[in-house]
Amino acid sequence: MAASIKFILISLFIVFSLSLVSALVQPIGKTQTLTIYGDSKNVGKSFIFPKEIYDAVNKRAFSYNNIQVTFTGTQPPSAASTAVRQSCKLIGAMLNLTRVLKAEFTWQPLGTNVLGQAGASAWFYHNNQAIPQPLLKQIANPALFSVEPYDISGSISSQANWYYGIDGLTTAGKYDLVSVMMHEILHGLGFSSTLSVDGTQGFYYFEYPSRFDYLYFYNRKSIWSQYNKLNTPSTALGTILKTPGAVTINTTTYTAIAYTPSTFSPGSSISHFDLRYTGTKNALMMPSISSGVAIHHPGYIAIDTFRRMGYRTISCPAYKSCSTCFAASPICGWCNGKCLDKGFHVCSPYVASC
Repeated sequence: MAASIKFILISLFIVFSLSLVSALVQPIGKTQTLTIYGDSKNVGKSFIFPKEIYDAVNKRAFSYNNIQVTFTGTQPPSAASTAVRQSCKLIGAMLNLTRVLKAEFTWQPLGTNVLGQAGASAWFYHNNQAIPQPLLKQIANPALFSVEPYDISGSISSQANWYYGIDGLTTAGKYDLVSVMMHEILHGLGFSSTLSVDGTQGFYYFEYPSRFDYLYFYNRKSIWSQYNKLNTPSTALGTILKTPGAVTINTTTYTAIAYTPSTFSPGSSISHFDLRYTGTKNALMMPSISSGVAIHHPGYIAIDTFRRMGYRTISCPAYKSCSTCFAASPICGWCNGKCLDKGFHVCSPYVASC
């Protein structure tokens, strides 16, 4: 009898807990998609990995297959498939995704100089924060709430002059598809602000900010602490979001300048790094990419941004032995007694095996 009562109480507790979690997660729709433009001036600098890293990425699996891209409607050329898979593998080598994420893209004509655009398929309120579906699936059990069939939605230009190779040796005059796909998938994962401007008024799409929004600072104070649901829309906030160099993205470890041109550009403003990062290792998440350039690493600031949002990121220096370093990710290499990110650190010699 006592055992039966205990079983019933446990069952009721589980049902109550699941109901509570489900109630705390509320769907709230979606925001605008984020755009990357092509710049035919051939400015900037490529940042790619040594060939052995690409080889290792293609041989290993673990979380690399946890981003699955499907094109609906018109299909891209068959040569594009390898580049799309490579973009997913490279992101998987740096973000330890614990659940499979599905992305739906279309291959179609886009606006002038537009290479791609994407965003999360749905957003939810969770603990007074706006959470994109891909992130929510990493931090909560998706069986407890209703989700869209695809986690990320986007489009890739069918008219761009694409380089479909995966080696980063992008031909002059062509745009690197691996780089553009990485850029758009990262937007879909949550590198996306819910801040916007209508005329002179700055506002949030939702009642509460996203986790990404909490990283925005103005005059050394978080923007949300100065402008929240009680005092927005706001002309002052609108002015800030249209002042070049005024807004920073603070991860506590790094600080980056957000892209805030004097004319607010939906899909570009605030949700990118500033153009001053052209030619640096943090250039992937700028609003444009040059032809003839490949950027196959999100950059250490972007990676730390995802860490702050709640994703599990792969930080090579965290691994203290050669064996754990090699097992962590192909981008990690053991050199002079340290585990380093080969995409950033020049060191000799990187050992071939432990």
